Amino acid sequence: MDIFIVYKFLSIHPYKDGNGRLSRLLTTLLLMKFDYRIIQ
Repeated sequence: MDIFIVYKFLSIHPYKDGNGRLSRLLTTLLLMKFDYRIIQ
């Protein structure tokens, strides 16, 4: 599920700069929301 949300976000390329950083943040937040363990 997470990969589809990030793919849709990156496919529209909403910002001139920072899309990659924002997609990584989005991935982390989605994984935390669905109780996946995050390696720190």
